[in-house]
Amino acid sequence: MRNTLPPLAYTQLLETGLAGNLGVSVEGSNGSVPGDDVYNVALSNNTLVLPPLDPYGPPSRWIEIYSRGTDDFDFRVSPDNPWVVATPSSGRISARGNVTDVRVQITVD
Repeated sequence: MRNTLPPLAYTQLLETGLAGNLGVSVEGSNGSVPGDDVYNVALSNNTLVLPPLDPYGPPSRWIEIYSRGTDDFDFRVSPDNPWVVATPSSGRISARGNVTDVRVQITVD
């Protein structure tokens, strides 16, 4: 008689990563926050630089906000200066479904 086991299966439960649910990237950069790779200026410094807005360039720039986890979350973009406008300035990102990422346009009024 042989030692045999019945077929085994393992299902891993969904878990939120250590970095959380929110991910952010900006136009003109391969880096993301949170991120720990060669594309970030200093590894894990959580700093992204958006290209400048000037009269001779494009009229807007973008920030991408996306889901990196298993839970839904709300976001709000609040520029420090009142003449900088973010559209949309708030919203909800779902981990599963139709709205897993949002592109926020940044303009100067």
